[in-house]
Amino acid sequence: MKRKAVTFLGLVLLGLVVLLSACGSGGETGGGGTKREYIVGKNPKTEAVTGLLVSYGSPLPEDAWSYRLNRSGKGELTLTYVRWEAASADTEEETVEIPESEWDALLSLLEGEKLVRDPKDDGSVMDGESQTVRLFWSKAPSNYHLELDVNLLQTLINRLRLVYWNHRPAPDLSAAELQTFDFSTTGTYMNAGVEYEVKDELDREENPTGRKLIVYKEDAVAYEDAKVVPCDEAFLEKLNALIQEYGVAAWNGFSMSDPNVLDGTSFGLFVGFKDRSQNISAHGYMSFPPRYRDFRDALEELFKEAVK
Repeated sequence: MKRKAVTFLGLVLLGLVVLLSACGSGGETGGGGTKREYIVGKNPKTEAVTGLLVSYGSPLPEDAWSYRLNRSGKGELTLTYVRWEAASADTEEETVEIPESEWDALLSLLEGEKLVRDPKDDGSVMDGESQTVRLFWSKAPSNYHLELDVNLLQTLINRLRLVYWNHRPAPDLSAAELQTFDFSTTGTYMNAGVEYEVKDELDREENPTGRKLIVYKEDAVAYEDAKVVPCDEAFLEKLNALIQEYGVAAWNGFSMSDPNVLDGTSFGLFVGFKDRSQNISAHGYMSFPPRYRDFRDALEELFKEAVK
């Protein structure tokens, strides 16, 4: 769902405003005026944590995003992803429900971390990068944030992303008309790369003939030497059935990488439908969407059978 963004700053603070409205401000000093020090305890669940916000913003033309973890008054647990697209000045927001186990695992990452009081706002215009981690719970006031080291921050962000993708529902594309398909993998070890493709057949003048081709190319094989056979409707139906079975439509927009791995594997996926709004695009490096390997193995079997 996309909505017109009013201002860049409004997006970055979007999740913060919602969560603040659900949380009490709390006290900043104890009895006798002693300043409190807030440390995330060993069991955040029993300490009435109501939410977590991780947000990032930067100057134009960069994008901004936030992940907002929230426990509602009725106990429902949700994770909301918001992204602001600089090119279109639109926002994209989606909320997924998550289980208690995911909530506990995310909060356990923050055990023992200290909350730091926010500096006073001097009213200046934000013109640089900003990244905020804010925890909402009954013991701490709202004007405190978590100051995490870069490794823990990246771990938290990656975990939030994976939780979001693992629980994102896939739309039903069983009746969609599949037009093109391209799935490829690359890697540094032998035979790590392969490409599975369905494409339009072209004549000598590069015009579509109305027919389609199945292409299977293994690593170290030149594209002109790839295995190519005609594609029929039965194959397209089988391919689309796999897309449905493994929830691949929910991968659309997946883009993650693990910078700590130097010699890993990557993948790229594009599925084109007659209705372009249903297209699926995803890629990753040492980070993969749910059921990725099962889908990859099923593709290998389907394409090998078709070109043998």
